[in-house]
Amino acid sequence: MDALKKGRHDVFISYSTKNKNVADAVVADFEQNGIKCWYAPRDILPGEEWVTAITNALEGSKALVLIFTEESNNSRQVMNEIAVAFNAGLTIVPFKLTNDQMSSELEYYLTRVHWLDAVSKPLKKNIQALREYIEVIISAENGAAPVRSGSEEKNTSAGKKEKRFLVPGIILVAVLLVVLVFAGIRGYRIVERNKELKVFGQALGLYYDGTAGFEDSDSAREAFEAISDSYPDKYYYLGMIGERGYDYEAALENYKIGIDKGSRLSLLGMGNLYLNGYAVTRDVVKAKEYFDNALSAGCLEANYYEALMCEEGFVSTEGADHKKAIEYLSVLTEGDDPMTNGRTDVDLEIVAKAFVLLGDIYGSGNAGPDKDIDDATKCYSNALSRCYLLESVVYGHTGDLCFAEGQYDKALVWYENGVEMNDRHAMKRLGDMYYDGTGTEMDEEKAIEYYLKASDYSFDASGLAFYDGYRGGVSDGEMLNRIGLYYFYEAEYENAAFFFMESADRFENVYAMANAAMAFENMMDWENAFKWYSKAIDAGHEDADKYGRRIQIMIDDGLVSGDVLL
Repeated sequence: MDALKKGRHDVFISYSTKNKNVADAVVADFEQNGIKCWYAPRDILPGEEWVTAITNALEGSKALVLIFTEESNNSRQVMNEIAVAFNAGLTIVPFKLTNDQMSSELEYYLTRVHWLDAVSKPLKKNIQALREYIEVIISAENGAAPVRSGSEEKNTSAGKKEKRFLVPGIILVAVLLVVLVFAGIRGYRIVERNKELKVFGQALGLYYDGTAGFEDSDSAREAFEAISDSYPDKYYYLGMIGERGYDYEAALENYKIGIDKGSRLSLLGMGNLYLNGYAVTRDVVKAKEYFDNALSAGCLEANYYEALMCEEGFVSTEGADHKKAIEYLSVLTEGDDPMTNGRTDVDLEIVAKAFVLLGDIYGSGNAGPDKDIDDATKCYSNALSRCYLLESVVYGHTGDLCFAEGQYDKALVWYENGVEMNDRHAMKRLGDMYYDGTGTEMDEEKAIEYYLKASDYSFDASGLAFYDGYRGGVSDGEMLNRIGLYYFYEAEYENAAFFFMESADRFENVYAMANAAMAFENMMDWENAFKWYSKAIDAGHEDADKYGRRIQIMIDDGLVSGDVLL
């Protein structure tokens, strides 16, 4: 059989992961009898994009077997698979394991489909009957379902001639022409739908391609913009691409359109804008409303944001609710499936974020009385396997965890990996280790090299700030102050002043204010020296008296007017 050749299959198995035992039994029986099956997660290749894999698998099938249960009846992913199979003209065979009324969406596609009732008889016998039915389908030249007619009356009277009527014949021809026209239109729509589904999968591939970096955002944007509004979630991804480039206004507009078009993911995007105050006034209550609405609409990804709200203490006046956060996260992180628990339609990036947050909870000891380092590390690794966009975030989190436990050699390796991924947090932390001599030999020049790398990225809005939501920004005032001190002791006062002022202006670092004054004093820029000494004094520097005396000396020597810049 051709279908048994490598890379080919006969039947696509659609099921809920909660019924994986039944799916496994069906696949085992079918394949033992020469029917090659495709089902997730077994047949998705490592690194293969899920949406594309599912689409290609459906297009390469002769039939789809739906394991109909209470769980699959309410599964958004199963619904998506049935819709694609229907539009592709596949024969759909529901294998009924429950008497529950099918959902209105499934009813639309399966009203006229022949169901195989497997409620009463032993499962093994029902699977055997299912296999025999499928064998008839895949052996047919066009994969059409076998005709199951009742007892038809046949006229066997000898010599009885069939009457022919001209008018009914004309009507029959007309009906056939109408059917052919509609079949042609439907066929065209199916082809166009499949093309668009492929484009959507390709757009997601560009969006998730962390190995190529953010320069592919333009390509992903073009791909999403080319898709029709039959995929309203495209506006969510367009909004997220906008966020990567700090264009929060564009993100806001796309989320608004997405919500109007029925995109549940866009509700999350809008809620996140309100949570962080991007392009809107920060409003935690309004953010929670968007997350709640998305969850009520069946958006699984909303569980991550609900958990985030619990963990940040925004839900209760009593502070963080770690137990509730873990309950929400378990929806996205528990299950047998190594990728998305069988839900290929979920946003992989959000699933990865869920694992990162869960790892943080375990690593901080908030999941119980003791820190669970092993579970935290496992969570970070799971995040890494799901979305390469978060590679550097995972490296930074794992490095922080190792550092906190005194495992400096391991932390050093994780931070070095993060630096290779251009993660600013890892650059800064690696700089700290070399600056202080923690876990490695003290090397101030190497430390400054990493600090400069991190600061370069912090001043550049090229899209790497996409990770700021995890770290709250990594270019902290002390790092910039240290860079300034390095240049100061090298007598490069202009460079030193630049970094001191960055630290002072952006992070209100009081020590950087005083250091900036000393740098300007060495450059004999008395007015700026006066200005920054005054700022340090006003900010409550511990050496305020000393700096006050420096100001008085400058005034007494006539280097600066007593009222300048005051």
